[in-house]
Amino acid sequence: TKEDCSTHDTPRELDNDATVGKHSSIQIGTDNLPVISYWDETNYKLKVVHCGDIACATSNPVTPVDVEDAGSSLGSYTSLTIGAQYPIIAYKGAGNELHVAVCSSFDCSTKTIRIPAGAGAHEDIEIGIGGDGKPIIVYTDGSVYIAHCNQVGDCQSLSMAPKQLSIGSGNESNLTIAPDGFAMVSYQEPDSTSGKATFVKCTSYDCSTFVRTEIDSTLDTGKDTSLTVGPDGFPVIVYRTPTPYELYVVHCADVECK
Repeated sequence: TKEDCSTHDTPRELDNDATVGKHSSIQIGTDNLPVISYWDETNYKLKVVHCGDIACATSNPVTPVDVEDAGSSLGSYTSLTIGAQYPIIAYKGAGNELHVAVCSSFDCSTKTIRIPAGAGAHEDIEIGIGGDGKPIIVYTDGSVYIAHCNQVGDCQSLSMAPKQLSIGSGNESNLTIAPDGFAMVSYQEPDSTSGKATFVKCTSYDCSTFVRTEIDSTLDTGKDTSLTVGPDGFPVIVYRTPTPYELYVVHCADVECK
């Protein structure tokens, strides 16, 4: 109940059906209630919980959104955003392709599953809504890619082939939307000796044009990265080093983090 969460409601168990809860993603829906997507690893399902109140204390139905009969990683690496009214969820398909569940209800009990052609998706999937109202998705498939959907609030097709952002086999990507409506991405860009913390600022909605900046050239940086936008409109990026584990933060002095 306090801003620092020093007092809080009792933690609620939402699902205990075998190995559940991996790769969770949460947003507050347009009904002002939490919506959570996550992976049921045991049963090969993408699941959604739509809470009945802000504390998820009552009426928290679990909805299986996508189910694979055979063993696979379907439903993993989920990322949830809110469209004009209902959730939109990006996740990994059974064949490592990108899946997008476009929900038409708050609990995603009714939805359309999109599989946009040409987008493989192994891990590190992130989805947001750009300033043009269309979903934009970052994922890794050996390298870091960004895919821009053609439709407002849907992803039946892509506006172009996914754009490769990394020079090499980048990973550990994270996405947010800048105040100008264009995407910003942080990730680790490997080189011949170690990874480098790297930032990309898109200069178009589909990220067909962008500016890439190496933000830390020392150590083996850029793992487990996350970014947001400060009140000054500039990116703030956090990441770690692998050996030893050390946490770093960078506050950029401009939108391109130059």
